[in-house]
Amino acid sequence: MNSPLHPHFPQRGLPAGHTRRAAFTLIELLTVIAIIGILAAIIIPVVGKVRNTAKTSLGLSNLRQIAVATLTYAGDNRNAFPHAEGNRYFYTKLNTYLTGQGTGTDQDRTYSAIFRDPLAAIDGGDNHYTGNNNMLGSHATAPRLSALGSPAGSVMYFDGAQAYAPGNAEIGGWAVDGGGLNGPNVAARNQTQAWLDTVVAPGPNDDTNATAGNIRWRLQDGQAAKFAFLDGHVAVLKRNEVKRRLFVLD
Repeated sequence: MNSPLHPHFPQRGLPAGHTRRAAFTLIELLTVIAIIGILAAIIIPVVGKVRNTAKTSLGLSNLRQIAVATLTYAGDNRNAFPHAEGNRYFYTKLNTYLTGQGTGTDQDRTYSAIFRDPLAAIDGGDNHYTGNNNMLGSHATAPRLSALGSPAGSVMYFDGAQAYAPGNAEIGGWAVDGGGLNGPNVAARNQTQAWLDTVVAPGPNDDTNATAGNIRWRLQDGQAAKFAFLDGHVAVLKRNEVKRRLFVLD
């Protein structure tokens, strides 16, 4: 019996040697498109978070290396910290400790990529981190490493606003908390524990000349930043965790 369903016989209405191919229906195509859209909605944010996490980890690694280089510098310079004022850049002093290159003088403009943060909003600049103004100021007023207590609770560096073209951060955090933190000696300032435990004013969180010397909250949708401490450890802190005592030294 010659059945049109038999593989050896052609189907009706088709030339010999041809068979009818099954096609996708409109509903099947729409279903596939919907599934692809759902997968993309899931995957794209995950990829973005993974990329930002990797950049955050690299930025923390950079800060850790800068902190260790600072401690090494202090050990080589009678416990003095590198300058962070005027035309004296701490990253100029520290570059040779990080890369083994450059002269380490104020005139040297050989900078390591370690001083640039992967999450910086402006693509450019030699340095994206800011130093604690009480710790890295003039050698005439800044304390010596050996004279400082609470190393695990004293900030050395943090994410700084990229105030100057083409993307450099202010080297000293003189504007943190509205500029009210300058002065390294707590006893001389006669500050109370309540004052020290007060959260610092977050600042404008922008990259302009007017924001120079402020913390730049680059993480967690503008609610957190990276900090390096006197003992060499680094941490991501939220705005409500950054208190005055972290900047005012004893």
